[in-house]
Amino acid sequence: MAEKQKISDSKVFTVYSWFQTEMCKVGRKIKFPKCSDKTKTYQFRWTKNFVNKCYNELDLNDEIVYFLISDMVGYAKNQKLLNKGTQILCMSNIIDICYQGLENMAEDEVSLIEELTSCHNFLYEQTNDKDILVHRLTEAEKGCSNLLYWHNLGYLTEVYMALSKNCSQALTKLPKEEKEELPTQFELFRICTHVVSDDLLPRLKVILGSDLRIPPTIKS
Repeated sequence: MAEKQKISDSKVFTVYSWFQTEMCKVGRKIKFPKCSDKTKTYQFRWTKNFVNKCYNELDLNDEIVYFLISDMVGYAKNQKLLNKGTQILCMSNIIDICYQGLENMAEDEVSLIEELTSCHNFLYEQTNDKDILVHRLTEAEKGCSNLLYWHNLGYLTEVYMALSKNCSQALTKLPKEEKEELPTQFELFRICTHVVSDDLLPRLKVILGSDLRIPPTIKS
């Protein structure tokens, strides 16, 4: 069994911010009460208990914790429990139901989520400039584009390129000789329609956000 982590206040606040984000998506704004020390509030204690359960009892990583929170908020919405606010995080029945749902994900879905998360994190560690994909590797523009270079190195996989609007748009701007070394738009669209499903859509949105390419057959 992994050694228990010491739960820092900053980790609690980070997880609380994830919960705030997911609640905001369903039209609920939550925040700590006005006070001098947020760590003395019920909201902090509830969140800290949830964080301890996730990281020390269930041994989850950040990505899975975020997906768990997203699923819990969705479940709470369906059960008309959003008025519970931060208490949702310490309702053991909701945690158990949603965690079981994550455990039931097929192994290939878990691998897909990890692959997309890795690619997305790599890209946005470079810059928020979407045009970086078509930039050349040298100022003299003698090198290949970043899109081709990173794809060849395995940082941007075909599946990620298929699901990313920015990658798809960048591909159209590349010279012919580079396009020939990359998947075609048709191939990427075929991958996109094969991968994106109604069940997987919420998790894909968590990873790619507004950059997610959604095929017309899926209701967004």
